Amino acid sequence: MRAISAGGYTRISKHEARRRFNECKASYMTPVNMSPASMWAQPVPIPVHDGHNSFSEIVNAFEYYNCNAEAGSYTAFYRKEGLE
Repeated sequence: MRAISAGGYTRISKHEARRRFNECKASYMTPVNMSPASMWAQPVPIPVHDGHNSFSEIVNAFEYYNCNAEAGSYTAFYRKEGLE
């Protein structure tokens, strides 16, 4: 994983994003080739754990609709700088 900080976001691993999801902390996701500071694709907040959808279901749905050959074939996860 590349260490990236842009637009007030810092990249985190999928493992850390899953941990933050289980702790009900805010995390964001974008396709891997898109910058979180891009005007074309804003970071999407991962919904707070509500018991209906698992972390894997949320990420799989995001990848199905948003990831492709141009934007990137998998998801990159971010946290907002200065919140925690």
